[in-house]
Amino acid sequence: MGLYRILIVADSEMLHTMYRFGLGRYVEAGIRLMKSYDGEDAWERCLLDPSPDLIILDMVRPLPGGIEFLQKRQLDTEIARIPVIVVTNKVLPEGLAPGLFGTPSGTISRPIQSDLFYQMIDRLTADRERPCNPLADTQAG
Repeated sequence: MGLYRILIVADSEMLHTMYRFGLGRYVEAGIRLMKSYDGEDAWERCLLDPSPDLIILDMVRPLPGGIEFLQKRQLDTEIARIPVIVVTNKVLPEGLAPGLFGTPSGTISRPIQSDLFYQMIDRLTADRERPCNPLADTQAG
């Protein structure tokens, strides 16, 4: 079946390092993190087989092609099934998010609160074929 894959889309190596550190619990559980630096490359990675199982799109600074990626995603049934978390510098009103960002699966503002971020990742991946929650077994006991 293969490893679970999370695509991180951010415009700098510093942000990728921050996400790798923040998602360390998932990496330790065997989750593979993939890197992309703009919306166009993210789109290409989504077309690969295997595609990512979750996308984290960091749009705190204007990400080249980020909004276009989300708009294009809505038009492709295969890519639209991949959950997307948009990280932004402010909380968006719920009614505004679909028009502005092309319906992300969730939004979170920076500074990121780890517990909320992990809950969002776990919620968005709970129904996926490869469960992502590395702590599910330890929390149950």
